[in-house]
Amino acid sequence: MSANQHKHLDNLFFPVPLLEQTVWQEVCDLLQDRQRIQLEYERRLNDPKSEDLNESRIQIQRGKIQLGMNRLIDSYTDGFVQKNEFEPRITRLRQRLLDLDKQAQQIQDQENLRVELQIAIHRLEEFGEKVKDHLDEADWQMRRELIQLLVKRVEIGKDEVDVVFRILQSQTN
Repeated sequence: MSANQHKHLDNLFFPVPLLEQTVWQEVCDLLQDRQRIQLEYERRLNDPKSEDLNESRIQIQRGKIQLGMNRLIDSYTDGFVQKNEFEPRITRLRQRLLDLDKQAQQIQDQENLRVELQIAIHRLEEFGEKVKDHLDEADWQMRRELIQLLVKRVEIGKDEVDVVFRILQSQTN
């Protein structure tokens, strides 16, 4: 499911009330369609980038690298490894540790995002349940507040209007 919802228009010049009506309808559709919110949530949680990150694998690799560094230092201290061999090898091992630390941070960031998404989706679903029966009765001020709360931006193209929702956008956008 795309975070953008498309509404086709006949031309680039159209009345503002039509734009307002289109955006309001997209907001209503979002608030009334729990499945749409759930599908977006599941899509984010099943992001293929997350499959290659494994915290236990990273910890095992870190342990092996740390052990290798200790052995290299001992070998250098005991005179089995010369300085010209030691320096590039220890630099590579340190860089590998930094790379693993970055991967571990990505895992933590992804877990934080997962928790934030769960909370946001739950709150949006609760909010949608409270207001869905009263959306038709919403006055101009209420509509404006809901649009400001939920809509990140409205992109107007030659043939369509894309309503981009805040809650459906990833943290990197």
